[in-house]
Amino acid sequence: MRIGSVRDVQTSMVDSCWSATSPKSLDEVACSSGDADYRVSNIVGDPSQCEDAYMDTPGGYACLKPW
Repeated sequence: MRIGSVRDVQTSMVDSCWSATSPKSLDEVACSSGDADYRVSNIVGDPSQCEDAYMDTPGGYACLKPW
């Protein structure tokens, strides 16, 4: 089984949607679902580059936009 690189994981996260299941927990959900609270706009190296919210990812931070 081939494990994807950090870059593969980051690329696949862009445009994914997430639901805030608790103040410190996010679960990936379908963007078409009514449960989607955020959408990943891009992956950056510093969380200060995100305008709204962010979450840790392998090798960086996913910037989250309200959805």
